[in-house]
Amino acid sequence: MVKEIVIVSEDGIVIVKRRPKKSKGTAKSRIIIPSNLIKQMEIRVESVFRPDAVDVETTYALTGNDVMEILHPFTSKEVIKFATPFEIHTKIEAKVKQILEERAELGKASTVIDVHTHPLGFPIPSDQDQVVFKRSFIVYSRYFENVFFGIHAVSEEQRLRRTEPKAEGNKIIWTSLNRKHEVAFYDKDCKPVEVEVWIQ
Repeated sequence: MVKEIVIVSEDGIVIVKRRPKKSKGTAKSRIIIPSNLIKQMEIRVESVFRPDAVDVETTYALTGNDVMEILHPFTSKEVIKFATPFEIHTKIEAKVKQILEERAELGKASTVIDVHTHPLGFPIPSDQDQVVFKRSFIVYSRYFENVFFGIHAVSEEQRLRRTEPKAEGNKIIWTSLNRKHEVAFYDKDCKPVEVEVWIQ
């Protein structure tokens, strides 16, 4: 929000507008995600759940330029080495290879967001996430100008009323008919990155 500073002069009142300083704990960048892509994020995450099976972490990526354009689902053994309810091990080079192949016709993207889920958890980086973010950044930064990370927390299954996605700082929050979703975005140092929902 823009703050207004009112300066009173002999000629009258002069209003000077300026943006507030960002807190030291927040990265300067901003992510813009269109609402139709958020729907794909929901489908990607909810589609991995199976009856009577333990929920495990999964992963996907978003790429684009000023606005995110494509969701890249990672489902192959080439990318995912193994996953549990509390961690997921992936091959970043294989992720990059898939992203570049899927963007071949659309063209190069300046921004990538590597997202993984926290089933029944919170969208807060774990100690392991902090290490993985830094290691992954080294690989991603060879191909992308802007590299961010997301944690997609999703609740257990329950009967809910759908709500539209809304941005709150570095988070997007919404509910589907079956689960609560909360996605938070960070830079490689785990500083929050502000996000905006583009309603289409």
